[in-house]
Amino acid sequence: MKPAITTQSALRAAFWAENPLYRALALERGTKSKGQSAQRADMRCAFLVWLDGCEREGRVSAALAQRATL
Repeated sequence: MKPAITTQSALRAAFWAENPLYRALALERGTKSKGQSAQRADMRCAFLVWLDGCEREGRVSAALAQRATL
């Protein structure tokens, strides 16, 4: 089965779409469009947990999961 998400930008868009609370917090703080280091630790951890689940489900490749950043 081919992974459904194949690019980092699509991966980020899927994360924000599936996690509206984190998206609202990031927009409130003005960090949604900034890099990984601008995000709070809890948001980065939530992204990694979500990403791990996506990899296990086969939605993303292992290679993309290894190089992805929020």
